Amino acid sequence: MHLIEKTPDGTRIRHRWDDAQTPFARLLATNTLEPAKRERLERLYAETSHRALRRTIQNGLRALLYPRPIVLAPPTTPTEEAAPAQVASY
Repeated sequence: MHLIEKTPDGTRIRHRWDDAQTPFARLLATNTLEPAKRERLERLYAETSHRALRRTIQNGLRALLYPRPIVLAPPTTPTEEAAPAQVASY
């Protein structure tokens, strides 16, 4: 929401807010975009899954803010290193 005006009312200040809109809706309301760019943005907006986008952003932020500790493999014994690796057959 954007603040439209402030009016004094005695010792208080009254705030009047604009209707809530997304930044994309506010951009379209300005009518400053060329028709080709506007059409491309509207198509992209319609094709975008907003929940999936939010989930991707949140997962990325979570990975940055709360990284998992690095777990090192336990050291191997000399007999384990010499033994050939077994391949599973299906």
